[in-house]
Amino acid sequence: MLSESFSATLRRKRYFAHTSGRLEHVAKLLLSTGVTSFLPTLISSPPALYQELIPRFAQLRRLLGDGDDDDAAGGGARDGGGGRRGRGVVKRLPQASTPRGKPRPPSRARVLGLHLEGPFMNEAKKGAHKAEYMRAPKLSGGGGGGGGGCDLGDLLEVYGSLEGVKLVTLAPELAGALGATRGLAAAGVVVSMGHTLSTFDEGVAGVRAGARLITHLFNAMPAFHHRDPGLVGLLGAAAEDRCCYSLIADGLHAHAASVREALVRGPRIAPRAILVVTARRVFNKYACPAAAAAHQGRPAREFFLFHIFCA
Repeated sequence: MLSESFSATLRRKRYFAHTSGRLEHVAKLLLSTGVTSFLPTLISSPPALYQELIPRFAQLRRLLGDGDDDDAAGGGARDGGGGRRGRGVVKRLPQASTPRGKPRPPSRARVLGLHLEGPFMNEAKKGAHKAEYMRAPKLSGGGGGGGGGCDLGDLLEVYGSLEGVKLVTLAPELAGALGATRGLAAAGVVVSMGHTLSTFDEGVAGVRAGARLITHLFNAMPAFHHRDPGLVGLLGAAAEDRCCYSLIADGLHAHAASVREALVRGPRIAPRAILVVTARRVFNKYACPAAAAAHQGRPAREFFLFHIFCA
């Protein structure tokens, strides 16, 4: 009869073998669409879910052989926002060599790390996120939210760990967000601003605190206005206050003219923009059989985001 500890170990090994296989399968499917690297994303969730999944993901990533190196995303952010802004989010795929020494094309997209999109975002721009999970970062006893300090206390209480985390999206206007931004940047995590009601000035403050990216430009943020351009206005900010952005260029989330304008007005640093792939059909059909079964017979614009049905 198996001991309880041995049974638990066996179950863990079977879980990781199964889940790593599914993650690798998704990575192969993404490569077939032209995606060479990606960050699996956890949306706004209860703390218990983050604390369960973040360590598991770090283990899965090691099993896949993608490791955990600082340059993958955010190695240049350790200075808390100065220098090398805009670098480190995209990295070349490692290429194996054939017996003749020629590079062998990669067999799958590379997993760069984890993106935590929430829960420290503005409920008024929740999009598909559940409002009950969204919150502002709480200030620890040392303060630092709006001053010059760093504050990671509440983030670590919610996330449990930042192991394998390369990108965090938050709303810069929330109380405690600037201190959290400084703390994340100092820890080597790229901070992105999104799901926000931020004004232009609040966006600039976020950049100066260490934010280096805007999450899905134009979406889940105020529209451009000539008197208060908001985060979109950072495209025309002073050179030192600009940052890169991600953009969903699927013809649905942003008009083609808006995409062209962003590419023309964006910062002259590499990478200027990161295209977000809407691979919902790939994931629903292949990566999540339960979602695929529920999706059958539904219109093409209806899909599942984790446990949330979207239309």
